[in-house]
Amino acid sequence: MIQQLSNTQLQGLTAFQVRALTSTDVQEFTATQIKGFTPAQFGSLSANALPALFDTQFEGLSALQIGGLSASGVAALNDTQIGWLSTTQLRGISTTALGTCPPPTSAGSARCRSAA
Repeated sequence: MIQQLSNTQLQGLTAFQVRALTSTDVQEFTATQIKGFTPAQFGSLSANALPALFDTQFEGLSALQIGGLSASGVAALNDTQIGWLSTTQLRGISTTALGTCPPPTSAGSARCRSAA
């Protein structure tokens, strides 16, 4: 059923609807469908659903989409999934999602301090 959803229908999903997707639901998405998720939508996938993603689903994701993951989303990825990520995708994971801050001299450090 999920594979029958168009990109327009998928782009219309709210964060609440995306969070409600189960691991079984996520496995049914095609790589093209996952690639159509906005960073906010991808970041809304639950920690229970994220481990169900396949390598082919990760291949088309941009660094911005990967960057949409929260700290709990990054933590939900297993070692195999992390291994599937390209260098560019890994760079998309924000330092705040990892629970670390950039060095004090970097431009992002003020944002990180204000979030703490």
